[in-house]
Amino acid sequence: MKATKTLSAFVVIVSSFTANATFISGDYTLENGKEVALQGLEWMPLTYSQSYSRLYVEADDWRYATRSETATLLNSLWGGVYLGFSNDNFIGASWFINYFGGLGMDTSFGLNRVDLKLNNSTWDNYDVSQFFFGKDKECSDELRLSCIGEAASADGFYRSLATKNIHTGYKGYMQARTPLGYFDSRSGVDAGLNNDNRVRGKSNSSSMLGSLLVRQPTIVEVPEPGSLGLLMVSLFGLLVRRVMSTPKTV
Repeated sequence: MKATKTLSAFVVIVSSFTANATFISGDYTLENGKEVALQGLEWMPLTYSQSYSRLYVEADDWRYATRSETATLLNSLWGGVYLGFSNDNFIGASWFINYFGGLGMDTSFGLNRVDLKLNNSTWDNYDVSQFFFGKDKECSDELRLSCIGEAASADGFYRSLATKNIHTGYKGYMQARTPLGYFDSRSGVDAGLNNDNRVRGKSNSSSMLGSLLVRQPTIVEVPEPGSLGLLMVSLFGLLVRRVMSTPKTV
């Protein structure tokens, strides 16, 4: 039996739990001065599609971000020097988590992160999100598979962690007590290291997995100045006519 595919109904259901449903569009600048490349599109936070497989969420006016659109967005956020966990990636990764949502529910540390913020002896406020993206067959010849991306950030990390310089290939170690962000060349970023991207079955679902969805922003048409002027004149004429025709009382 073919899976139900209706994003419109899905968005309505999720929005009913969100008093002020907000989507991501317009101009944003990171703390380091880099502009976020939203490419004139409106993006849906991952929290709206959290825990739904790609077989359930499909497009009406919304669609999955292409591999190119995803790479352009993530490339504008990552540090541009280190691949994986790095202090250079912290600002961009934190922006992504703050706007698109931190979905990671803790299963390995046993803390049941209701607030989506993990704190233990190693990590401080660690959040991670994974997401489906891409057109069919953009990352695999198999229709059942989808591109999968990932971003993560942590306000602090208290042990050495291996990280790789994308320009030299040298693997070094981050020192203690540094904020970290995570982007990877096989998880959506185009760092020029790999031509392929990680994939996952479209039927997969988990609490830390959402869908990276975009649409063209809704444009509200504003009357042209000439039309607006005629409208004002007409309304004024109706007002004068009503006043003149109203009987005077003595």
